[in-house]
Amino acid sequence: MFEQEKPVQTVPKKPGCALQIGFITGSMIPIMSVDENAKDKRKNQILQWKEARLSLAHEHGRVTPKFGVVFQGNVDEAGQSLLNSAIFAGFGQQTHLHTCGR
Repeated sequence: MFEQEKPVQTVPKKPGCALQIGFITGSMIPIMSVDENAKDKRKNQILQWKEARLSLAHEHGRVTPKFGVVFQGNVDEAGQSLLNSAIFAGFGQQTHLHTCGR
């Protein structure tokens, strides 16, 4: 997944695969932190919720998707993450992309 962290700005000028399946969804993740100044660290825990958006794409007929994730990002960053996943999965100028979102 390390190579997927590098942002891709444009669609490659190659034809790419014929069809891709993509998906993007969001979820709230509980993050627990501890008040460092508290005497009893079990009782002074702070619960915060942070949003994560997961995207994936794979070539139709393959079972190895390419993933992307954005923590607390905006809609544009989530869309860029989906585009990056699609490009790493073989997206090109002539690729049809069927996506779902939730």
